[in-house]
Amino acid sequence: MVTPQSGGSGPKAVLIGPMGAGKSAVGRALAELWQVQFWDSDAAIEQATGLSVADLFATQGQAEFRKLERQVVQEALTDQLGVVALGGGALTSLEVISLLSDYRKTGGQVGYLTISLDQALARIGDTAFRPMLGHNQASAGQHWLELLAERQSAYQAAATFQISTDNLTESQVAHQIAAQLA
Repeated sequence: MVTPQSGGSGPKAVLIGPMGAGKSAVGRALAELWQVQFWDSDAAIEQATGLSVADLFATQGQAEFRKLERQVVQEALTDQLGVVALGGGALTSLEVISLLSDYRKTGGQVGYLTISLDQALARIGDTAFRPMLGHNQASAGQHWLELLAERQSAYQAAATFQISTDNLTESQVAHQIAAQLA
């Protein structure tokens, strides 16, 4: 078994990046490799509310979703000891950025997973479940690029390491992360 680098309290690693980069899939593979638990912010919100992310956006709006997201991220950075994956927009919150900064100060590792537009869109598939991309498949790529442009500097500033997921399986990326953090 490959073991993670020992850091401070909190998760062994936090994964950030744009939608489609593979944060959840890589996070599950990395957690399995390290034999720790996996935690996903979007899944935690869905479990807490009983609504999908798309339904939350539709019925309560983005502001309410981001409020819930900040709460679950704060809890995760305190309570989770395994691998944590944050939603692509989590770093639009200055509070989440501050929480990640505090986590890093304790030795926490934040991985920025990058991906090209073509591969992200292939992984995302139907955009109906991705409210930030809109419901028009034809304009999804433009929306994705705009979101990345808005968020990329926050991803880069929060990250302690960066890995491209292009042309790699989640297992291959997980093994790269484990090797980098060993």
